[in-house]
Amino acid sequence: MDDSPKLAGRFMFPTFRTKYEGISDTLNIRKTKYYKPKGGQTIDLHKEDYFKDLIKRIKQSVLRITEDFYLAKKGYKVEVVSMWLNSNQLHMNHPPHNHTNTFISGVLYLDGERNTYPPLKLLRPYQLPILPIVDKFNEINSNIIELPSPKDEVVFFPSYLLHFVDHNLNKKPRVSISFDSLLRGTYGEIKEDGLNVGSFKI
Repeated sequence: MDDSPKLAGRFMFPTFRTKYEGISDTLNIRKTKYYKPKGGQTIDLHKEDYFKDLIKRIKQSVLRITEDFYLAKKGYKVEVVSMWLNSNQLHMNHPPHNHTNTFISGVLYLDGERNTYPPLKLLRPYQLPILPIVDKFNEINSNIIELPSPKDEVVFFPSYLLHFVDHNLNKKPRVSISFDSLLRGTYGEIKEDGLNVGSFKI
């Protein structure tokens, strides 16, 4: 008889990734008014026509995540409610933070190979208080997920997750575009008989 424990039900804190091939070259961000050569952020990019094609692709990706993984009912519309450019010069970093009042956040990387710059790091919503010494970290025994940052890749994650980026040790700036998205539609508790309890719209 095999008494070895097997995985049963479990919560997941998902991340997603895709690649917008060629988007970085199309944007050519260092040649635009949005880029800050000395580092820092440029906010409100979602209000600029220059980024409308990127926003369209982000909306499509978030909608796929919503329907394919969260199994949301049809009819929700994705809105990119904020978008900004990050330029991390040598020794600059982003400390741990999260984005409240939004659904899915994400980052598009505009330069570099897989390990050129420090990766985006996500913190488990609850830290494991007692952990034995392990042979190898995995999604069950880790408190941090690392997502590398190669050019043209986009990562998506639930906005509530704390995330951060370590100091850039590359002399070349780590340049990315971050964004927050929201689902416009009806919220509330759906009962088996089809009634919506506490219904409200966002």
